[in-house]
Amino acid sequence: MKINDLNKNETTETFPKNKKYIDKMSTEVAVISMIMSSERVTRELMKVSALINLAVEKIYNILKKSKNGRLIYSGSGTSGRIGVLDAVELLPTFGWPYNRINFILAGGNQSLTRSVEGAEDVFEDGFSQFLNLNCDKNDVLISLSASGQSQFTLGTVQAAKKTKTFSIGISNNSNSYLGEACDLYIPILTGGEIVAGSTRLNAGTAQKICLNIISTLVMAKLGNIQNGLMVNMIPSNKKLKKRKKLIKERLNNID
Repeated sequence: MKINDLNKNETTETFPKNKKYIDKMSTEVAVISMIMSSERVTRELMKVSALINLAVEKIYNILKKSKNGRLIYSGSGTSGRIGVLDAVELLPTFGWPYNRINFILAGGNQSLTRSVEGAEDVFEDGFSQFLNLNCDKNDVLISLSASGQSQFTLGTVQAAKKTKTFSIGISNNSNSYLGEACDLYIPILTGGEIVAGSTRLNAGTAQKICLNIISTLVMAKLGNIQNGLMVNMIPSNKKLKKRKKLIKERLNNID
């Protein structure tokens, strides 16, 4: 589904009302306004809780069947970086091996630390990056896009269809091309931002929380959490070695 004319309605681009211009507020009022605006994130996540549950169950059922099945994240800009953040924490937190994690970024890994202009507009790049991973039905793709219109992200989803890889789309727009393309769609309708179009705010926060829930519960169902404890965490420093010891002691004392 390569799109030549992105004409879907993007609620993430809604402009704030003239009485809510953040740059016209005092710092004290602006702080409170931003905190209050973030309350919408939780409300909207509650509305899609059933879809999040479906995502957890689907990922678990796919990954438990194969010793090599991977969880793959794709996105551009803020959404891509949020996906990477979730991915790289799975090894130290749950012992999930790096060879079962991949992430695909518009503009490549350099876009982690700097903006690569125009990268999200290249459908072919997303398509080819995904194909290069040699995925199949044992893998899962999670694609993130605030607007749900990123050409790059759509490219990864189209490649997933070609390889019979199950795809989950997460965005902040109900009427999106991503929703039409992926196998399971989670629209978290956080609406316009207090700074118009800056989806690093509520949209990004909602995506991060959604990924927190999905990956944590998948890891729990796969046995990497027991009694609320990170039983397979990797103790790579003094703090974590101490935590690992406390976890073992706690487990030994649970009836």
